[in-house]
Amino acid sequence: MRTHNIKDYYYILGLNKNASKDDIKRAYRKLSFKFHPDKNSGDKFFEERFKDINEAHETLVDDVRRKLYDEELSGAAYNYTNANTSETFSPPPQKKKTKSLLFTFLGILLFVSPFLIKLALDKKNEKDSKKSYNTSQNNPVQTSSFDTGNLPVITKADTTSFVPSAENPGVALSLSVMDSSVAGTQNNTTQSTSFSDDDGYVATDYVKHFFSSLNGTDCHSAFYITSNPAWNSRGESWFCSSEAFGSVRKVLIREIYFVTQTFYQAEIYVDYYAEDIYNGNKCFKQNITLQKMPYTDNKSRWRIIKIKNVQEPVICDENQ
Repeated sequence: MRTHNIKDYYYILGLNKNASKDDIKRAYRKLSFKFHPDKNSGDKFFEERFKDINEAHETLVDDVRRKLYDEELSGAAYNYTNANTSETFSPPPQKKKTKSLLFTFLGILLFVSPFLIKLALDKKNEKDSKKSYNTSQNNPVQTSSFDTGNLPVITKADTTSFVPSAENPGVALSLSVMDSSVAGTQNNTTQSTSFSDDDGYVATDYVKHFFSSLNGTDCHSAFYITSNPAWNSRGESWFCSSEAFGSVRKVLIREIYFVTQTFYQAEIYVDYYAEDIYNGNKCFKQNITLQKMPYTDNKSRWRIIKIKNVQEPVICDENQ
């Protein structure tokens, strides 16, 4: 087995390992004077001993360097040859170093464990989310116009408001129902009522209401069912301006269906035509993500949190 040899600075200064800093300084002054090359006609032996004495003093008088040296000294075989004899010392016991390594390993394990557990849970939730609901494109919900009689009406809340949180930043609003029979109607026969919110609506109802509001030039109502941090931070006035949705005058949904859905989140594909007096008439293919969010009346409701283009919008007319 290979051993790492280091000098024993305590031996060089004639001290024990418990020597104080004052003891070290006194020993250094005494030995440096005795072994100084100028006092020994430049003898090579005294010159080497003088270097060792200086090296030992510089290491042991510095608290940090001494601590590191002591740790190294306790875990290695070492030898030192003095002027008259040659002695080789056996390595000290390794128990302290082994224990130190063990505790270090356990500390690292305890530190990373929460991150590993969280990563595993996130992966499991993602897998469950993909498995929980997946409606085939062979069974889309087709619609050529809006049925506003079966859509919820969204109004600002007077007594019931959204509970903002770090996960769900949003605006204060509540849902007033015109027709509670929308859940389970013909337009939603492919969806289990277990995916309805506490007012009885599934995610597609809110998407259709969003576009119905724009179709009726009521972007304010559309804004109330969103909880997108970027939109909320800019405010309702921006949302209803020509920079966003305020210049939309007509919307025609051609195709809408669920891509994936869990109890708390849904992604819906929508193919639609929109007339925009400011930005021009275009056809859109988008995925709209919704999330159930809690309110102070102890109910949860679907809210649009993201709209993403599946394809870039193209200029078109409503007959294309």
